Amino acid sequence: MSISRYVDGSEYRAWLVGCDAPGVDKDLADLTTCLEQSLAPGYRARVDRPQAIGAGTVTRAQIDETFAKMARFEGHRIIWFGGHADLRETGVFFKTDGRQSDHIDRAWLYDRLNELAEAGTAPLWAIMDFCHAAPKAREWSHKLILFCAAHGDETARGTESEGGLFTQAILRGLSRAQTNDVGQITVDSLRTWVNEHVSSGRQHPYFLPGHYGTRALNQLTAPRPTTKEDSKRGNPLAPDTQTKIVDALMAAKLVDPSKRSLLFNGLPDTVLWGIETARDALSQVRNDIKFLAEAETDTAQGDPPLAVYLANAVGLTPLPIHKTTLSNLKDQMAWNKTPVDPPPTRKASSERELRKRLCNCFEDVESARNLCRDAGLAMRRISFQGSIENIWAAALREAKLSQKLEKLIALAREDYPEQF
Repeated sequence: MSISRYVDGSEYRAWLVGCDAPGVDKDLADLTTCLEQSLAPGYRARVDRPQAIGAGTVTRAQIDETFAKMARFEGHRIIWFGGHADLRETGVFFKTDGRQSDHIDRAWLYDRLNELAEAGTAPLWAIMDFCHAAPKAREWSHKLILFCAAHGDETARGTESEGGLFTQAILRGLSRAQTNDVGQITVDSLRTWVNEHVSSGRQHPYFLPGHYGTRALNQLTAPRPTTKEDSKRGNPLAPDTQTKIVDALMAAKLVDPSKRSLLFNGLPDTVLWGIETARDALSQVRNDIKFLAEAETDTAQGDPPLAVYLANAVGLTPLPIHKTTLSNLKDQMAWNKTPVDPPPTRKASSERELRKRLCNCFEDVESARNLCRDAGLAMRRISFQGSIENIWAAALREAKLSQKLEKLIALAREDYPEQF
């Protein structure tokens, strides 16, 4: 097999480790195709697997050998773990083909990955798609990029036919996530996309970007040449304006670190370079606001970074009083200082229009199934075969019969407030 190289010229390789669990074979096949063929040249990785697709199991010895190969490799590395985890009183253990004593302690697994990352010359991206995957708090190597399917007390969803929800979201995000101003999908934009499409009441991903949040994972469009006329630098905020923004975010309960990536949604990743990391959430918000206010941005992108940030805040808060305050602050940050009221949310006026919006917003079987399940619909009464239009037609019939249509719309509105 030919050598795959990252855009900087260094060798690029991926190791895929899967044990017997629903969807693992599909994930192995889809990851191999994506990494070796689908990504843009310069972002493809040669794939190694300790066992063949369809083998169903993996041994402790095979995993040990995988880590040994990674330790000897000098370039950019990806490792994926998919399968089952065993939750015991003594901790979480990744299941292998063998006795319980051969299963791998999650704590040891992350110790080893951290050591491999620190010893390497390039970043190591670890994707962990199994139940209880998120590690406990610890000190991490800044060279480690960590994507985990679920927190410590949560399970990771997947089916034989559709694969793991988390892994499949990553694969779709590598071609659908927000690109930066040179057409690249980065670690930060991918994790934002995956978080939005996986998080629910039962599963919430965990991410650790290390120092590589702006690292490019794929290239979708060619860079657009820029000139000095294309950019404009912001101005420092007056202290009272910064205080008003921080107070408004606190009142709307948006200072929580879990909201930070959502507030950055739609911002080119290059705008975010250089933001100083703070030791607490409130100080981090102040750093973000100060930096975004002064950041230079491409004027062809529309509003400046802080206005985009505040527009995201408007969309994240459900209470009108907070929406009004944040919207007024957002308007003050726009290049055009004339306040413009945001357009009102348009309600779907007919079942046909509602079905059309559901098809546009939840356009694949997996996202449709997840929304229906979260709304409490009887899944066995809905056919998830055929076109997405037919699926949503069947789902809406069931929602009306079970008197759960309003709940379905309310959940859809949480993800797409301007559409429902």
